[in-house]
Amino acid sequence: MLIFILGIFCAAGLFITFKFWDKYGVEPFFATVINYLTSAVVSYFICAEKPTVASTVAVDWIPFAIGLGCISLVDFNLNSYVTKKLGIGVTSISSKLSLLIPVTLSIVLFDETVTGIKILGIIAAIVALVMISVRKGEGISKGVQWKKIYYFLPLFVFVGSGVNDFLMLSLGRVNSGADASDVTNVVFVVFIMAFLVGIATFIASMLAGKMSVEGFLKKRNVIGGVVMGLVSVCCFSLYLFGVGQLTERGWDGSILASIYAIGVLTISVLCGIVGFKERFSPLNYIGIVVALISIAILSATA
Repeated sequence: MLIFILGIFCAAGLFITFKFWDKYGVEPFFATVINYLTSAVVSYFICAEKPTVASTVAVDWIPFAIGLGCISLVDFNLNSYVTKKLGIGVTSISSKLSLLIPVTLSIVLFDETVTGIKILGIIAAIVALVMISVRKGEGISKGVQWKKIYYFLPLFVFVGSGVNDFLMLSLGRVNSGADASDVTNVVFVVFIMAFLVGIATFIASMLAGKMSVEGFLKKRNVIGGVVMGLVSVCCFSLYLFGVGQLTERGWDGSILASIYAIGVLTISVLCGIVGFKERFSPLNYIGIVVALISIAILSATA
């Protein structure tokens, strides 16, 4: 359980890193691609047994790893686009509600037991996520010329974030009982796939005249990406270890997904209050209380 909790705190560290990105004007796309490269390189060098193409394609987790690696940058860019068009409020709530996808798929595909208390805890977690996410002045962006496709953008965010979270959960479950070398191999494959998607996107955009190598290699983007990459390796490795260990002990994936989502958001909010003097509404604080209650309920049902 300790490793899973450490993974939650480490994931909150990603939030702090994003805050510094905003402060120092780091360009998210460039830094994210550098982040993937950094994570891939670090995970490769800490692997006790270096991954090869032959050893990797034979393992049962490879479809999940490739899928997660490919969808990670797509999901990131989709969230950025929707935030630009509809505002951070719409994006945030859509992504938080996406918890329904890993929870539902976990119950159905992993044949989990459903009880009234468990459903109550999951509902409380989703309500808490929305209450914490709703922020004053974060509605739909002003001055945006509305298009019919915008009606579907929140749905795209909902599905993309949900599938991303379910693939992460599945990787953790598939690797239950795995040793450190196995987990770092998974981390390497996920991040190298994400980097390849990112660099391909960059090259296509550069050829179209929308991006440049100079922009990609700006000092603040490189530093921001490297720092994020180091945090990401720790975060993802701890998550896989934690989910794997708790799966072996009989914890349901739906419970783990709910506790992880609510734990990361709650700690991130507390970091915002203490470290960045962010202001939150009474609804947000009530949401934190509901979040703690939901974690207690879900932990009791494990």
